[in-house]
Amino acid sequence: MRTPEQEPEELEEEEQEQGKKVGRRPRQPTGDRDKPLADDLLVGAAAIASYLYGDDEDPKKKRRKIYGLAESQALPFFYMGREICARKSTLQNWVAAREAGHEPA
Repeated sequence: MRTPEQEPEELEEEEQEQGKKVGRRPRQPTGDRDKPLADDLLVGAAAIASYLYGDDEDPKKKRRKIYGLAESQALPFFYMGREICARKSTLQNWVAAREAGHEPA
């Protein structure tokens, strides 16, 4: 157990004896960030539209909606090269905020 009077060298030795990495904090869980990026990433307007709207509508209409929302900066998105992309977790938070009335429609 550490005490304030211990010298840094004593603390290092104690941590090494306990098998801890010196100078590093234990990794804290970060929720969605622990998932692989590929599981949380939507690439292309068609993928984003399908995730948000389902497969009921005309695919061209849905893609156009996504580009319209992106152009008006109402949709959280980013580009990887020339492809429009979004994280599923970010879209879920965005929809939840809109449902709660935190953002204008």
